[in-house]
Amino acid sequence: PMTIIFKEHRGSYYKTKQPMDEIYEGLLEMGVKTTKGVGIYYDDPAQTPVDQLRSDVGSILPEEYSNKLPKIKDKFEVKQYGRHQAVVVEFPARTMLSYMIAPMRVYPVINEVFQENGYDDFKMGIEIYDVPNKQITYIAPIEDPQMTKNEQQEDTNYGYTDLSPAEAKTLIEQNSDLIVIDVSPNYDEGHLPGAVNYYLGDGSLEEAIPTLDKEKTYLVYCHVESVSMQGAQMLIDAGFESVYRLDGDYSAWVEAGYEVER
Repeated sequence: PMTIIFKEHRGSYYKTKQPMDEIYEGLLEMGVKTTKGVGIYYDDPAQTPVDQLRSDVGSILPEEYSNKLPKIKDKFEVKQYGRHQAVVVEFPARTMLSYMIAPMRVYPVINEVFQENGYDDFKMGIEIYDVPNKQITYIAPIEDPQMTKNEQQEDTNYGYTDLSPAEAKTLIEQNSDLIVIDVSPNYDEGHLPGAVNYYLGDGSLEEAIPTLDKEKTYLVYCHVESVSMQGAQMLIDAGFESVYRLDGDYSAWVEAGYEVER
């Protein structure tokens, strides 16, 4: 999944450069150098008045800066965009003119693909601006394309943040106060180094929550995705602000070849 640092923007899509630059410069001041800008555009300019167009614009956080997420969240909005079935089109960005020409060429092609395959008309478009490689990637999600912006945010931003195994490993190595919580009943069969076991199914996590320090950072995982999602959300609902979840859970960690304890 992508970790997106963003600002909400309302108005012309051609005027998103300023808030995007503000995100880039703000992250740079925090020692975070990003190379990919991103825009999530929720409305069709052909059907929505310009002053009502909604978008979220900013930067994609590189994996190596995942340990800075708690501080970033204090200053900016953060959301995760997970895996979705989508139509993807790449367009070369050789000059600034490319950013104006590309949408006029790409979106008609995406519309064609949607019509040929019988998909519902799409409304949300994601654009990734890869500056070093001079390329724009256009992503048009197929799943639930008619969702409202609030529903999309609910679907992609749960309050906790998903981390890949590599991002989670970096977080563990660079955050000595991190508490890793295994919410599965399979803790004795293998677990992440230093993890504590609060099994969600028998109420152990619920009992432990009042005793946990809300000022600390937490990484939650399980052997089943839906359970780790529930565990991470329980912490968020209890008022914890710095909560992460291992995307792919224990099996993804093992497949990445990282150390486990038994």
